[in-house]
Parts: sequence; C-alpha cells; structure tokens
Amino acid sequence: MQEITMATTTQAKQAAQKTADEAELSLKEVSVQLEALKSDIANLTSAMSEYGKGRVREAKSSAEGYARTARETAEERVERLQAEAERYGREARDFVHQQPGSALGIAAILGFIVGLFAARK
Repeated sequence: MQEITMATTTQAKQAAQKTADEAELSLKEVSVQLEALKSDIANLTSAMSEYGKGRVREAKSSAEGYARTARETAEERVERLQAEAERYGREARDFVHQQPGSALGIAAILGFIVGLFAARK
C-alpha cells in the first residue's frame, strides 16, 4: 500500500509540475502577446500621427493656395481700379484743357451744391 501511495504521490507531483510548467508557458505566451500588442499599438499611434501630420500639411497647402489666389485676385482688382482712376483723371484733365469755361461752370455748380449740403447740417 505504501508503494501505491508513493506512486500516487509521484504521479501527483508530476501532474502538479506539468500544470505549473503549462501555466508558466501560458504566462510566457501571454507576455509575448502583450509585447506584440504594445508594439502594434505603438505602430498604430505612429501611423495615426503621420496621417494627422499629412492632413495638416494638406490643409496648410490648401489654405496657402486659397490665400495666394485671393491675394492675386485682389492685386488684379487694385491694378484695374488704379488704371480706371488714372483714365478718369486723364479724361478730366483733357476736358479741362479742351473746355475750360465748362469745367469752371461745373466746378462752381458742384461747389454750390456741396455748400448747400454742408449748411444743412
């Protein structure tokens, strides 16, 4: 009976050792999987960061393009308005040289009208 008890004890020890070994192996596998998960998360974070930076670069480039277009359009309009103002100035100067009496009469009438409006206030 003692032999059966020793055999059972030995088997129990072996079974316990086997279970402990399996648990240790399982723990190592979980640890390896956790490390892989950490690495995957780090890679994903890096990829998302790069994606975000790319989107920021695209938005910045787009905004710069819009700003450049707006500036060019504004510059063109300013140039056109300056050209028109210069043309009107030349026309007025030419009118004064060609018809000084009419220009003087128009100036007097405009001065009178401006005086009337100024006196009302």
